[in-house]
Formats: sequence, structure tokens, C-alpha cells
Amino acid sequence: MHMKLSWQLLSSVINDLGKVYDGRTRYLRLFNVLRKCERIYRSKKTRKSLPDKHAEAAQIIANVCRQNGAMWIKVAQYLSCRPDILPLEYVQAFSELQTLTASHDTCPFDEVNKVLINKWGKHWENSFKSFELIPMASGSIAQVYKAELLSSDQNQIGHLAVKVRVPHVEKLYEQDAIVLRAIAKCIEPFYKEFDVPAIISEIIETTLDELDFNIEAKNIKLYSNRADVRLLKVPQILDDLSCDSILCTEWIDGETLKNIIKSKCVNTPQNLPLVRQFALEMLKDIFIHGQYHGDPHPGNVLFAHDMVYLIDFGLMGELTDKQRTTYLFLLMAMTGKVVVNNYKDLFKNAGFAAENSEIFERVGALIHDLHENSDLDITARLETIMEALRENKVILPQGFVGILRVILLLSGLFYSADISFEDIFVESLKAA
Repeated sequence: MHMKLSWQLLSSVINDLGKVYDGRTRYLRLFNVLRKCERIYRSKKTRKSLPDKHAEAAQIIANVCRQNGAMWIKVAQYLSCRPDILPLEYVQAFSELQTLTASHDTCPFDEVNKVLINKWGKHWENSFKSFELIPMASGSIAQVYKAELLSSDQNQIGHLAVKVRVPHVEKLYEQDAIVLRAIAKCIEPFYKEFDVPAIISEIIETTLDELDFNIEAKNIKLYSNRADVRLLKVPQILDDLSCDSILCTEWIDGETLKNIIKSKCVNTPQNLPLVRQFALEMLKDIFIHGQYHGDPHPGNVLFAHDMVYLIDFGLMGELTDKQRTTYLFLLMAMTGKVVVNNYKDLFKNAGFAAENSEIFERVGALIHDLHENSDLDITARLETIMEALRENKVILPQGFVGILRVILLLSGLFYSADISFEDIFVESLKAA
């Protein structure tokens, strides 16, 4: 990669930054990052290999995403599951941010109370038996409070989780969106094979959707109202108290998978069956039902009463029947579970795009070679295949990108806990 930033591009970025009025210091550090990365790639004084340069630049960018928080961490988390568009060194650096929440200060309850008064009325507290003023969980978008209604018996719900959108967060995210689009202009010339502005716009739109809790409520209902019995549970919603900035659900008194991993308790007799059940049911949701939680990182998974609960449905994936069956067969081929004679048609039918369709036959030959190497696990195979697709400038369909994200998240979780992902993956394919 030959990286050189034109002054025209920098001028365009400066013009965009002029639209940002608050927190400019948070964004101006990006100029240093861009220049550092440019020097890394242009330097001829060192004999660093391209992968080494990728690793150094990726760590710098990951650090600034961690510093800036908010939407920046979400962008890094998204890109950590895109080995089809980024070198492996970037994927690995951004993966370190998968379980990281955005940096933030807890919003004072006086400010949160303004939201509650606006939506519930001046004397909203009269409807509650209790309402804890210190948040039980806090993030850049929302804070979660534990409460109990006076009429809880009628709702058959004990305590509630009251998720309140932090005041003024829309402004922060809108400013982040301005800057990210400006940065996309800068890096677009270096990744001409990809529509960088479109990729960034997709991330921005998805993230901004998470600010509207009506969308999350709709996703929860869609997921929980399916006719078949789910082994993955979802908290019940209280519609009367929920709106675009407040989401009320039943309180699940459990432990997040994130905390279980942190305490190194995944492999216990109590937790291991739940971890395996969680991963298997997530994959079945994709391969059998075509409807799945789009962001199943460990912080969004709760273990309670020997059951698995999914929370935070800001992102949900849906596949058509054709997508589901086509992607299933493609993944079976990629992981050596079926033999394919015509990879060109397989990739094209799945919606993959390339300048020359013969590229798909070359990737197919690579897949065949990977089958001969039994030492490679599923994650390594997929990453190798995605790298080949990236090098050959193949564009992946969005539906496949969504399930790839989930599979990589799950396989990364199992790898970190030293649990085999292979048998779970194979079992889900057989079930489909």
C-alpha cells in the first residue's frame, strides 16, 4: 500500500471538521494519526515488511478509537469482523476492542430525570414502588436503572430494567458521523477496490439506529414472537413505558458472559453447557431460521437460572430463504463439509462480485488445498479464505457479512476460552 495524503483531501477534512462545534480536540488528534500512518507506509529507512507496517498502523488507529470512544469503538468492532476488506493485522488489532465499551462519564440523574419527565410526566415516580437512582449499567448511549412498579403483580414482572438514552448523545454521534465520513474521503483513494464511504455510511446508519429504542423493541418482539420454542430467552418488554428514548424490560438477575470469561469460569460444569447451548442456538438461528441477534458479544449475553438470555437488540440480522440456503451451502464448502466442482457459480449465486469471475475458481482451489490441511481450525480457514477474497478485490454481499460477523465473534469467544468451536459449528450444519 502506497499511502500519500493530498492537501486537497486534508482541506476537505478540515472543511468537514468546521461543522463540528464541540469536542474538537477529540477529533484533531486524528491528523496526527493520519500523518503517523502515512509515515509508516512511506518510510524507506526501515526494512519493515508490509505486515509489520499494517500491525503498527493498526495499533495506532485502534488506540485512537479507544480514546475517542462512542461511535469510534463501534466502527472498530465492526471492522474487526471484516477480514474481507482489511488485512489480518488490522482485524486482530480491532478485535481487542470487541469487549470494550465506549469511554464515558456517568450522566447525573438530574439530567436523566429530564428525559423521564418529558416522556412519563412530572410525577412519574408515583407509579414506582422503587427506582434506584444509581445506574446498574452505563454506556455511551444509555444508562440502565433497576426499578419496581407499584402494579408489578398485574404485569407478572418483578423488577424492571429501565434503559434511558443519555441526553445529548444524538449530537455526539452526529458529530462522529461527520468526522468519520470525512476520514472515509481520505482513505478512499488507497482502497479503490472498495466503496469506503458506503461502508462507513452503513456503519453510521446502523449505529444511529441504536439510538432509537423503538427499533430495539421491535427487534425483541420479532425475535421472541416466533412460533417455535427458543432455547435463547429474551426479556419481556413493557410497551406502555417504552418509547424512542426509554426501553423498559423485565430485570434479569444474572451474570454476563463477559464477566464469566473475565473470571475464567467458562469451563465450569455449570457454565460450559450454557456457553455451548448459546453458540449452537445462535448458529441455528442463522442456518435454520434466518433471523438472528446481530451483535452477540459477551456483554450482550446473560446466564440466569440455568438459561441463556440475549439483551441489547439494537442490531438484528434477517435472511431470505434463498440467502439462508445459499450461504449455508457456501459455508459448508468453505469449511470442508461438502465438495464443490463449480465455485464460480457458487460464489455468484451467493451474490459475491468480482471484476473477473475466474477469481472464484482460484479461491475454490485455495479452499480445496485448505481441506487437505487438517490442522487448520474453522476460524483459520475462514480468515485465510477472506484474505484471498480481499486480495482479489471480491465484494461480499451484506447478508453474508452479517453472519460472518456472528461466526467470527463466536469462534473468537471459544478460542479465548480454549473450547473447540469445530464440533458446535458442525452440529449446527447437521441440524440445518
